[in-house]
Amino acid sequence: MDNDVTLTRGEMEELCRLFMEGELSVGEERDLAKVLSLSAERGGIIDETVFLLGIQRTAASCAGTDVYRDSAEEVPSVEGSRQWRKIFSRIITASVCASSLIAVVSLGWETAMVGSDDVNENVYTVYIDGKMVSDPDVARMIALESYQENMAMLRQMKEMERQERMEVESQLEIYDRITDEINTYKNI
Repeated sequence: MDNDVTLTRGEMEELCRLFMEGELSVGEERDLAKVLSLSAERGGIIDETVFLLGIQRTAASCAGTDVYRDSAEEVPSVEGSRQWRKIFSRIITASVCASSLIAVVSLGWETAMVGSDDVNENVYTVYIDGKMVSDPDVARMIALESYQENMAMLRQMKEMERQERMEVESQLEIYDRITDEINTYKNI
């Protein structure tokens, strides 16, 4: 792409949309990265594209490869680029779902545990295959086992959420570093 090409904001947004959909070739992605790094336009899909291009470049450099190769044999497919974006999207979706589920389960346990702190004073009602367990000791034992299993699952989900949060924070740090590099490149 020539250095003297000037694009309008609408044209840049359209190129960004095509990038997000995986419709650009590797060469076009390289040109888009150059245009966006030199442009003062920011906001919306342009920022999202700059972020994804930066993460893509950082991931490739960590893997010891170059995102924008020149030889046709080494050019990654458009499908591979789409796959990467789908994985990133799934990570964010999983984080949001896990956080929501943890909040709902926590709220449910808090409201359900209003009774006495002494487990022997509480009344436990347990159903197995639609039939109520009549022995109160057996019902208490089943309810407490179920409670312990659920609490273990909740701890596991909180750990998964913590790990996902750390991953997102790491990606944001990478984005900030890349943005700083782009701004430094613009000032040269």
